[in-house]
Amino acid sequence: MSSNFYFIKWKNVLNSLEALLRTDLNYQKKAHDKQLCEAVLRLSSVLARYSALYNEASECLHNNLQVQKKKYMQELIKTVENRIIEIKNELQNLECSQCHFVGNGVAREILTPDNTQLNDLPLVFKRCDEIETLIKETYKKIQGKKAIDDLTKPKDDQSIKNKTLVKAINWWEDDYESDLSQISLEKDEDKISEDIMKSRYFIDMIKSHEKSRQTISLMRSRAYSRRIWERELSGTLKHAPYALREKSANLIQIVLRAYFAAKRKAQLKIRNDEILGLRLIGSARLQMAINTADDKEVILLKYQGECEQQSKITKQRLIESKGAELMEDYRGFIRNWFYDWYEQIKFFHELPTDKEGGLASIIKEELPSPAQWLEEYNRYMHEKASNKTKTALQIKWEKMKEKQELKIKKKEKSIQNKIEAELKRKMMKNPSLHPGFRYPPSRTTELILKALEHYHKDWDYLDELDTLDVKKGFVERFNIEDSWMKAKMEVLVNVQDDMRNEYKKLKAALIEDSTRNNEKIPEAIKKVLKPKFKHKKFAKVSNDNTSELIENLVNRGILIEYPKTKLEDFIGDHNFAGEDLRYTFQQALPYNGDTRSMWWRVCRDVSQGHQKILLVGPNGCGKTKLVHALATLNNAVLFVLDPTVLKNELTAIHLDKLLDSIRTCALNVQPSAIYIKHLQYIFCKKVPTEEDLGISPKIIKRHIVKKLLRTTHRTHRITIIGGCTEPWTVRSKELLQAFPKVLLLPNTCYPVILELLQDWVTRNHEIPNDFDVHSLAHLLQSYNFGYLQETLQSYLTPKITLEIAISGLSPVQIHEHILNDDSAVKCDYTKYSKWYSEKTHWGRKEKKHLEEQREFQKATDLFIAEKNKQKNREKAVTGDKS
Repeated sequence: MSSNFYFIKWKNVLNSLEALLRTDLNYQKKAHDKQLCEAVLRLSSVLARYSALYNEASECLHNNLQVQKKKYMQELIKTVENRIIEIKNELQNLECSQCHFVGNGVAREILTPDNTQLNDLPLVFKRCDEIETLIKETYKKIQGKKAIDDLTKPKDDQSIKNKTLVKAINWWEDDYESDLSQISLEKDEDKISEDIMKSRYFIDMIKSHEKSRQTISLMRSRAYSRRIWERELSGTLKHAPYALREKSANLIQIVLRAYFAAKRKAQLKIRNDEILGLRLIGSARLQMAINTADDKEVILLKYQGECEQQSKITKQRLIESKGAELMEDYRGFIRNWFYDWYEQIKFFHELPTDKEGGLASIIKEELPSPAQWLEEYNRYMHEKASNKTKTALQIKWEKMKEKQELKIKKKEKSIQNKIEAELKRKMMKNPSLHPGFRYPPSRTTELILKALEHYHKDWDYLDELDTLDVKKGFVERFNIEDSWMKAKMEVLVNVQDDMRNEYKKLKAALIEDSTRNNEKIPEAIKKVLKPKFKHKKFAKVSNDNTSELIENLVNRGILIEYPKTKLEDFIGDHNFAGEDLRYTFQQALPYNGDTRSMWWRVCRDVSQGHQKILLVGPNGCGKTKLVHALATLNNAVLFVLDPTVLKNELTAIHLDKLLDSIRTCALNVQPSAIYIKHLQYIFCKKVPTEEDLGISPKIIKRHIVKKLLRTTHRTHRITIIGGCTEPWTVRSKELLQAFPKVLLLPNTCYPVILELLQDWVTRNHEIPNDFDVHSLAHLLQSYNFGYLQETLQSYLTPKITLEIAISGLSPVQIHEHILNDDSAVKCDYTKYSKWYSEKTHWGRKEKKHLEEQREFQKATDLFIAEKNKQKNREKAVTGDKS
């Protein structure tokens, strides 16, 4: 769409955000709810509105072609993102659960889950271009080597036979397409057996016969309709009743008149826009649409380059024309500053260093005034005089005593807070003393207000002008201001050396005058430097052999080139009944849509720093897809480790070197993700024998924990993801110490299977359109998603395809096929939910919260019953008296 459309949309987003902020601030001052469900509903409705505005603002940023407005939009989106995270944390504390369900809050704001689903990350950390180029070149190099190896392999007789079968397939298509298919099949001809090729041949033959049958029936129906049309035109066809024809003619006239009126109005608007220059005509409009759809980043980079070039030229012109004048002005300003200090306190303040801001801090008046400095100096001298009579040990003891008093105060405050929290918890259990729930105050709303104020201050006037440079390109006024600021800073740097020499001369003259007049000069205040925090020392990382290490890891299949995956590819709906189940104090499990919402937060934290997270779920539940989505959203480099493969390493020394190289590469190519599969093999309770496993799992676990989990700092943008399929067989304490964050993936439920079946029916045209996917989706619940994908793909054999063409297909046939399959895997999800609620932090917290809510509900019912009995007694007593 045009830049004008997103310009208007951005203005609407700002207006909606201001209205939402007013509501949010009003809630923070006045909102108070008696019940937990009301407080959750209020918070979730605010969260839904923030999420919808975040998505709209991200779309505007993605399609923005205005260079100077980009940083303002990013600032605003970042503050809204922080507010969303803050509300999610408040909901977690209220509901005592890691997952928050959408539903009632979204419906209250007249929105849909699609409006509030967060699927994109507009603010992502980008690695340097050198590393990015190095990774791409390594991938190309490895692919070239593999292609050469495939070409130099000797071909046997079986491959020659497969070539003849390749020529027979797709015989009804064009020569060019058959050549392309032949080339693609020749690459894999050594891997495909003769039976598979024959099966594919027969399937394609059946599909072609079915396609020809459908084409013949379509041509017959067209011929029949043409004969009817000819008979109607010749007058031999029996006419419909006159009343029916008159009624239908009136309806057709009404519809066509409305249609042509709307068409004329639209054409008039298009013509007016073309005259005013708001719309391009013909091929120019088409070309503009293609450019804005496909090359928005290229266009923005082009505008950015033009803006920087113009800024450099303007800055150079300003320095050449007004550089000398500026230098004299700055010298005069700083000399006046020296004069003021000497006139007031007979002293010259030291010029600030570059770390303290340099001469710019003097011009911005960030330093204290002479009177303030003198007051601080007198305080400093008084303290120095009082400490002069004390020994160093006494001063040390006094400081230690002050620290001890501060510790005691903090401890007393924490004890008081604990007592208040315990009292509040007891009051929450008593229906007559329950304080209710106040809307939590926010720290991030002020940041949103500041970002909005910053934007309005610089852009409101320009937005009202509605000129083209406000919508795309760059505004020259901002360019001139930016160039003027850079020119001033450059001139100020040149002035700095001269003023430091003048300061030395003034100080020397001041010392000479004071010694001649026997006066004492105020000494400089010694600043107490805070001791630097000693970080944990990690092994140094070298960039010299990074390319060799990357190439080695790619060859070993550890550093992989993953498919680009969106968060929406993890298909499935939200649990819309989750909130209602929690209101009735029952455990509600998240569905795939809720898992996407939690995983978006994990993806967002990749660029914030180091994190470790554990994915728990059965085989084929989508762990790999979520990892690929995380890597795609953050443009991260993905390392995949499989302990069942690591056992084949020769010795522990080789394993140690391999993990060292993974860590080195991960640090050099940040952001990066390390996915460790099958953690149940190395954290297992019962250790298998050495003959079956190779290296002991204890050794693999020790090296992984030592080299990967404990050697990363919180500032490193490395995300370590663990996958576990049977958590009840592992040592849970050790596993959860290594991976504190746990995400339980949902069971294969009805919405996921329904979407899978609908896609399967759409892709395979031999399946009838009236196939009952809903009944089959109910029957196939709890089967592994990966198994269902493979089974449905392999089900359509030539024999089955022929039977479908003759007698159709029913859900019972597929269900019986799965029941008769010995390799069918059905998940017992109760084991996963039981382990999660007993072993993990959030599972235990949610379980305890539900029990407390049930107890409170029982106490409330007893309290109400007792109150009603008391009222009845009072009525009875008053009735007897009367």
